[in-house]
Amino acid sequence: MNAPDRAELNPEGVKPVTVVRDTKIPNAATFTLQAEDHTVGNVLRQQLLRNPRVLFAGYRVPHPLEQKVEIKVQTVPTTTPVKVMVEDIQAILRNSQTLINRFETACTAGGVTRLMDPNLYGTSAAPASQSSQF
Repeated sequence: MNAPDRAELNPEGVKPVTVVRDTKIPNAATFTLQAEDHTVGNVLRQQLLRNPRVLFAGYRVPHPLEQKVEIKVQTVPTTTPVKVMVEDIQAILRNSQTLINRFETACTAGGVTRLMDPNLYGTSAAPASQSSQF
């Protein structure tokens, strides 16, 4: 795979997440996530926009060669950007676990018995008799 090693993307001494409060916009902050890209930025933005206490949520990748995402969040006065970010990250984790559980249930119901077998996703091709299990 051509992806760089995560250790190279987040050198020592660089905080993985920073928060800067916006001084011009009330109840707004910019979160910078190191070693992340559009995948995380878009998922967080979508989840934040589902929250009725969020007035604005957007993200950008400052430069294609920089592996970081900046997420801007503005909330209603009764909460803070940090609180909604934490709540919405927790919601994403819950939704992910629900998806995993449903996937495992569907696979088990469909007769897939080797779902968690680490050799299932190896680089060698599975024998023809096993290839139909997944």
